[in-house]
Amino acid sequence: MSDTPYPNGKANTLNQRIPDLQQPGVYPYIEFTQFRDGSWERRCVDSGFESYSSGHVLGNYEETDYLGNHKHLHTGMQHIYALGGKSETTEGNHDEKIDGGHVAYVQGDHYSEFGNNHLSAIFKNLTHVIGGNQDHIAVGSSTIATSGDAVHDTNDGSEHKNIMGDHIRFTGGVKYDSVGSEHGLYVQGNSDTKAEKKLNIECGDTLTIKVSNSIITITGSNVNITDSNNNQIGMTSSKMWIKPTD
Repeated sequence: MSDTPYPNGKANTLNQRIPDLQQPGVYPYIEFTQFRDGSWERRCVDSGFESYSSGHVLGNYEETDYLGNHKHLHTGMQHIYALGGKSETTEGNHDEKIDGGHVAYVQGDHYSEFGNNHLSAIFKNLTHVIGGNQDHIAVGSSTIATSGDAVHDTNDGSEHKNIMGDHIRFTGGVKYDSVGSEHGLYVQGNSDTKAEKKLNIECGDTLTIKVSNSIITITGSNVNITDSNNNQIGMTSSKMWIKPTD
């Protein structure tokens, strides 16, 4: 990986595919042992450059250099089994590079806490499957942006939204809402509807328009207008009438 800093500017990617061994000190402060199978051990006791390293004939090696750094290279698989559990603490930055896939099986709970920013970058698809409930809580703002289609399916349950502030939505194309049961809209302030071309309202049973105590009622066979003084104008397919209060 490159040495480009992370977006927060606090960590560098220091991973190397094959870290180099420390250069040995000067003779006679080098103790080197070569075994019959090709494995080896090397210890440097040169003052200020103390280190210890060992290697296997197949290419595995391990070293602790004079700076206290620990290097461990595996040419094959690495298996770590901790019967009682595992605890790991890194006081500084933690950089990890995985060239292949990464699979994690957690039989119990999984808890992650970040004291600062958390950034996840995924260059292909992301599938998030949850067998139970999902809670997404943002104390500050929450932003979801997509350059493609956005599909939200709530197949077996309900969807509830509570917005204390403004709700602004812009649709550049067609907007179509299909409601299988009832639909209600309550506006405490003003409500404005503007159509640059046609505005069609179609009702299969009864359409009622009420302004204060004045009511317009339209059915499939009757139109009735009643004002606040109970004056009426009505019509059907066979007659039309005007009924004043006095």
